[in-house]
Amino acid sequence: MNAINIDDFKDAARDILSEDAWNYIAGGSEDEITIRDNALAFSRWRLMPRILRDISKRSPVVSLLGQEVALPVVLAPTSPLRLAHVDAELAAVNAAARSHVLAICSMDSHYSLEDTARADGPLWFQLYCYGDRGHMAEIIKRAEHAGYKALVVTVDAFHPGRRERMLRRLFSMPANVGMGNLNGLELDSTARRPDGSIKRFALTWADLEWLASCTSLPIILKGILSPDDADLAVARGAAAVVVSNHGGRQIDQVPASLDCLAPVVERVGSRAEVYYDGGVRRGTDVLKAMALGASAVLIGRAYIWGLAVAGEEGVSRVIDIFRQEIDVAMAQLGLADLKSIDASFIVPSTTYPGDQAPRLHSMVR
Repeated sequence: MNAINIDDFKDAARDILSEDAWNYIAGGSEDEITIRDNALAFSRWRLMPRILRDISKRSPVVSLLGQEVALPVVLAPTSPLRLAHVDAELAAVNAAARSHVLAICSMDSHYSLEDTARADGPLWFQLYCYGDRGHMAEIIKRAEHAGYKALVVTVDAFHPGRRERMLRRLFSMPANVGMGNLNGLELDSTARRPDGSIKRFALTWADLEWLASCTSLPIILKGILSPDDADLAVARGAAAVVVSNHGGRQIDQVPASLDCLAPVVERVGSRAEVYYDGGVRRGTDVLKAMALGASAVLIGRAYIWGLAVAGEEGVSRVIDIFRQEIDVAMAQLGLADLKSIDASFIVPSTTYPGDQAPRLHSMVR
């Protein structure tokens, strides 16, 4: 807990986690080029300070789909968090609630959606599709009843990625890591793979329309890179999209998420909120993404390192680090609030990429 930045937590987590847990969380698809590109893409941009502005009172508060939160930093849906800490999602959502930041609870969580919903903070629910439409309608109704305020549908992970770190180690999920939201669902043999694991069924645009018919909650699509797909999503009723390549875990050598952000914002930003996910490690990364048009950013591995080191307190400390870094950056940039951040606060870098070699090297150990 002496960490002063996210990389400090990462280094500490590396010493705590088992080799399998570390590789599962830190690793990605094939050569892991996309993981590195997600981090390196931030070095293509520099922040542009504006001077002589009144920044004596600063606020990082933002509104996401009409819900006010304390920071534009959202805990992404990640799983299985029990690989990092026994308290898993409960620790994460409780830390988020203490800080009044938004947490998105994963369908694949160890604890049930009812358990995680007991946290007294802003919560959205992330949906993977298991079984059939009937099973998913049941899960959606449970999420509504539990008080979640939006459904985040992940659209880029219907088929397992080729994660070579795990293939080399013949990794299998530990017996104490369950899927709490699937307990009680009656799934027949057609819903399972030969090894007994449960299949996700691949959605189509028609399924998105069906999902919208099942709920009054706003629907957010996570896993958008193409502006054309963002356009299709919003045309079919999505309230927001998350520009994301799944942290480089699904397919390697796709564009860095940050390189896709501005084109998506240009296409749909006047009709829907756009969030950003991928490689965020600094408060300045958050502000760069917002200057490029994001309403907020999602963090995944960053808070998992805190969870691994110190459970709920570790996640709280990670959130606090982002809060401090954002506040300092806002003061230096001349930003009293985040409503006024725009493209005038960012310029292309003239020194990419050599100056980022040390930080890039630290991303994958």
